[in-house]
Amino acid sequence: MADLGWRHAAYMLACSLRVKPTFVHSLVRLCLHFFDNGTSKDSDSTMICQRLCLAIFALSIAYASSRDVDVVAQGSVGHVFPAETAISTVEKPLVANMSDLWCQAFRNSAQKTEVLDAARFVHITGLQTHTAEMRNNHMQAYLHFRNAPLTVAGKYKCNLTTAGGENVYGNMFIYMRPVFHDSSKNIEFVEEDKNFTVIAKPVYSSRESTVVLRCPVLGYPKPTIKWFKDPEMKETDSVEIDTNTLYFNQSQDSAA
Repeated sequence: MADLGWRHAAYMLACSLRVKPTFVHSLVRLCLHFFDNGTSKDSDSTMICQRLCLAIFALSIAYASSRDVDVVAQGSVGHVFPAETAISTVEKPLVANMSDLWCQAFRNSAQKTEVLDAARFVHITGLQTHTAEMRNNHMQAYLHFRNAPLTVAGKYKCNLTTAGGENVYGNMFIYMRPVFHDSSKNIEFVEEDKNFTVIAKPVYSSRESTVVLRCPVLGYPKPTIKWFKDPEMKETDSVEIDTNTLYFNQSQDSAA
């Protein structure tokens, strides 16, 4: 089972602030309250909570910028990849059009946006670097997402160099609920009208072989994976669990 991990993200926010202002801390508690009371089971409530969490992160970026740092990065903090189904296949991955990520360098002492000499976006999760598009007289850098696959989800860093040679960095995120991404021959829906209920196709093997079961899930924050069997799968001499992969040695009697 995969857990989106919004509680963990909110706690990370609370710990990352150099000073926890009462207002922002209250928003963190409110966000956690929504999920603790089960409202995340409803799609509309989930979207509200996601947007609330994004707003909290935006406040944290503004507040966590120390006053002794003159030039800071500003911009979009994050977006949500709109995964409308739990299955994405290698042959036909989920795609979506999303708003651009953008950032700029802002000088606190002069209260103005700096002209940029260079800018790039680094996809930390996907280990990719993208050249930014400059706009507004080289004062803002943009990264576009048009017909983008689900693999764009994750953490990004905008690296800016001002015309004066100062380097500025800022973090931003594309969030996505857990989605199974694999070959179309390996997974299928339990019921057509339940887009987030899936089942793996049977795996067949000989008696003495090792059965390998995979949970090919993608998401950001990184989903938590748990294996269950009467009621929860435990590691034994015959069962080995390696995060998203389960190894089942059928030659052991205890594996039954």
